[in-house]
Amino acid sequence: MDESKLLLGQEMELSLKELFRHCCEPQVALIRAFATEFGHQRTLELVKGARREAVLQAALKLQENLAWRSSHSSDFDLFTEALERVLGSDFHRQALTIQPIERTSTKLCLKVTRCLWAEVYRELQAEELGYAYICEPNRVLPEAFSPKIRLERAKTLMLGDEYCDHCYVLEETG
Repeated sequence: MDESKLLLGQEMELSLKELFRHCCEPQVALIRAFATEFGHQRTLELVKGARREAVLQAALKLQENLAWRSSHSSDFDLFTEALERVLGSDFHRQALTIQPIERTSTKLCLKVTRCLWAEVYRELQAEELGYAYICEPNRVLPEAFSPKIRLERAKTLMLGDEYCDHCYVLEETG
């Protein structure tokens, strides 16, 4: 069996992309139904808020699990370790293609050249929803570690750019 396939039952295989599509299609349909009922902008704001809270809670839990066993001297080091652990998981290595661009004591920049979420949401013609549900919550990840860490990003695959430019920066205090 191809490692990029998941075995479901005895005879059915799904690629990770097929699994993403299988999960995203009903979600997109549901959110589109809410948008019809409650309005497009209001629905996107609700999606952003709900995802923001869910991602923040998951990041806080990750931060707690790492903090007690980490010997890092700064919140930024702890954040970058957590991010590297998450992005280094088998799942994320199959779903994303990431190139490290820059790493200093106050900056971590990554270039994402392939993203299964973006591929699937774009195929479903749901880029704006995908951005609200998947991309926008990336901004909240560093908040679990320090309010001084922020995400700078000008490009996303989700909205049609050729890559995502994630740059996590520790704000200077002074």
